[in-house]
Amino acid sequence: VKDSYPNSSNDILAAFVDRVLLLTSSSGYLGAITSRSCFYLTRFKDWREHVVLDQTRPACIVDLGLGVMDDAMVEAAAYVLEKS
Repeated sequence: VKDSYPNSSNDILAAFVDRVLLLTSSSGYLGAITSRSCFYLTRFKDWREHVVLDQTRPACIVDLGLGVMDDAMVEAAAYVLEKS
């Protein structure tokens, strides 16, 4: 994972988004509901800079908080990234 996704290998969420962006057409969109931690934690800094901001334009980000994903005890975010 570190070789294929050097900016995303610290978390499966980041690696998943990175991989989907590789498969997305040049004018495509990625929509996801994930933990919101990727937008705040320091360990995701490289991912935010080199995957999200270098490859996409955030079209929409919504902080959903707790209780969104059934029994998951994480705060969630829904977002759409436009590949650029």
